[in-house]
Amino acid sequence: MRSLRYATPVPVLVLAATGIAIATGNHAATTKQVAASFSTTPQRLVTKTCTGADGSYTVTDGTYTGTVSGTLTGGATDTLKIHAKSIVNQTTGDGTTVGHFRIKNGVSPVADGSLIAVNSGSGSMNGFLFAHVPAGPPPPPPAARLLANFTGTLSAGGIAGKIGGNGTMTNTAVEQSGSCPPHPRPLHLGPHPHPH
Repeated sequence: MRSLRYATPVPVLVLAATGIAIATGNHAATTKQVAASFSTTPQRLVTKTCTGADGSYTVTDGTYTGTVSGTLTGGATDTLKIHAKSIVNQTTGDGTTVGHFRIKNGVSPVADGSLIAVNSGSGSMNGFLFAHVPAGPPPPPPAARLLANFTGTLSAGGIAGKIGGNGTMTNTAVEQSGSCPPHPRPLHLGPHPHPH
């Protein structure tokens, strides 16, 4: 029997879930928890099956669009686009999903990043998101990075779920920006003693 091979795509854009965002620059470090709910429907799906060493698999390459809202988006309902590839064992429901996402408010970018998730059971997803959060309008806050855990479902109807600590979730999502100053030089209280 042929062994199953699956190429993992290189992340280009990202979705965020539970995690930490870190910004660089001369701004003071800032960390805040964020959360959001999202829902999408498929705009393009390409599905095929293959035979692995432990059974048959469904491989889905899809583009999904929808909305996302919560403290991650500042309370606004923003647009969400996901491109994801999943490979799932047809018998156990176990598998993986890897993809890219983009959140926009109108034409303004909110977050760009990549996602990776474990599939289990009847379409459940538990994963991690890493995204870049751009700087705002003048006077701009520093750009940040978002690292987050998310939970959701993958079905023929799309991908939907929650980012961070929404509802009964115990996940945490944070944005972090700025930086801490470098460590100060050691304080010398007197001249170094000279050896005799």
